[in-house]
Amino acid sequence: MLPLVHIKTTRRQNGSVKVPRHRYIKTIGTARGKRAIASLTRRAKKELVRLRGDSVVMPKKSAIPKKISAAELGYTGDLVTGGYDIFGKIYNELGFNTLIKGSSDDRKYNEILKGLIMLRIDHPECSKSKGVRVLAEKYGINFPTHDIYLAMDELLKCSDRAMSLVFDESMRLHGGKIEHLLFDVTTTYFESSVKDDLRRPGYSKDNKSAESQIVKSLITTDQGFPISHKLFPGNTAECTTLIDHLSEVIDSYPALKGASLAADRGLSNNKNFCRLEDKDIDLKYVIACKLRSLPRVQQERILDDKDEALEKYGEDKEWAKSYPCADKGRRLVVGYCPKRAERDRKLREEALEKIFKKSKDGKKVRVSKVVRNKYLKGKSKELEIDKSKIAEEARFDGVYSMVTNSSPCNAKEVFRRYQSLYLIEEAFRILKTDLKLRPIRHWTRNRIESHVLICYLALAISKFAQAIISAKTGRQLSVAKCKSIIMKVKSAIMIGTRKKDDYLYLFPVILNEEQQLIYDAVDVKYRKDNIRILSPPAGQLQSL
Repeated sequence: MLPLVHIKTTRRQNGSVKVPRHRYIKTIGTARGKRAIASLTRRAKKELVRLRGDSVVMPKKSAIPKKISAAELGYTGDLVTGGYDIFGKIYNELGFNTLIKGSSDDRKYNEILKGLIMLRIDHPECSKSKGVRVLAEKYGINFPTHDIYLAMDELLKCSDRAMSLVFDESMRLHGGKIEHLLFDVTTTYFESSVKDDLRRPGYSKDNKSAESQIVKSLITTDQGFPISHKLFPGNTAECTTLIDHLSEVIDSYPALKGASLAADRGLSNNKNFCRLEDKDIDLKYVIACKLRSLPRVQQERILDDKDEALEKYGEDKEWAKSYPCADKGRRLVVGYCPKRAERDRKLREEALEKIFKKSKDGKKVRVSKVVRNKYLKGKSKELEIDKSKIAEEARFDGVYSMVTNSSPCNAKEVFRRYQSLYLIEEAFRILKTDLKLRPIRHWTRNRIESHVLICYLALAISKFAQAIISAKTGRQLSVAKCKSIIMKVKSAIMIGTRKKDDYLYLFPVILNEEQQLIYDAVDVKYRKDNIRILSPPAGQLQSL
């Protein structure tokens, strides 16, 4: 029988004299002869280090061959280096590389945290356990799953410092003064209906009403840079999140006092208006409200003014006008956006087309109560299109209404501030789609909060990188485009095939024009002739 090389675990109870129990983890292979057995043994030792997550001592330079031919190398895969080069530099410059302090092993946990955030940017679909394999294969970073979760626990202890570092960088990018804030709320679901004090069923913006969820509020600048985030139980009403979150932020960052705030109509109520006007918060606000909730006479006056302006200036021009409110110190601002008008018209036509198609095919027309009230008339069995309702509905196309306490009130400026809310909506899209915030697969409160914080830090680094790259290159690149370009920068992993040469060699690729622009923008020097030695699998690099 040929010698067999494998990796196994051995367990013996304390004080027991019984034969220990063995569990085979991985078979490396069989071999004939001393050289073949020695080669398999070296492979087994590498794999054992990878599985255990042990650190590896770098070989001495004298032990590394100075010259090696291509014939003596074998290709084993690729290692992503662009993410660590670009996002990693910004990460270090922000001070995140020393974020965790006071733990049992700060260096190890900080390295794990950096890997988790890079993983969230590049491979957001990975769970934490799968991420362990991806970190080893793609980045050369090896730690056991247990240490990953310990690092998440340590991160949560430093959450206030992490939030402060993000705020400081946002403040720096705004020249030391932030004048305008954006606020919005979303929900994030779990693939479970289990309830606790945080996971609760409620109104879901993801259309996942059967699952438990959490409510997450976010504050950014008017350029989309993160300021703060906060979690609430899943059954929290959206309108109650504003003051709780803002009060904490103002207390933590007094420099924001006196700034202006824009928010959507889910936050619109008199209680929020009064609290924002109090001296302890003292913010100028622009918050959307429902135009249809106003008295009919006032609605008609506003719509007549809008129709007159469109007739005078054309339907392709924006329009805004302010009106007095019943409460002193507040103004009602109404604006018209041609792009939104076109969107509203198309949505209405699509809804009507579905109704026409069903009625033409002889199928029973089932519509929501909202659609029925907007476009139809008659009883449920004899519904028909109401042209007068459609004409009336068309008058509201592209119309926004908002309440503000800004004084003096410049209607066009207020309308532009409100329109900047698309930036915070984009931030939520990045969190949910690009960084895969949802669904959350953690079940304890600490791990949930830590997961959301990791996604928040990944968002911050992505936005800061986008801002730096766009400013230096003069090109407006999206976060997704920046990531796509950066993550294509890889190094080929080659392994020595000659005797006593089992090192891994990294051969960098040649950068294309876009990649070179980004490296220059972030001031990272890239040497295509910099062949490095990777001592697997701890991800430690040494140049030849």
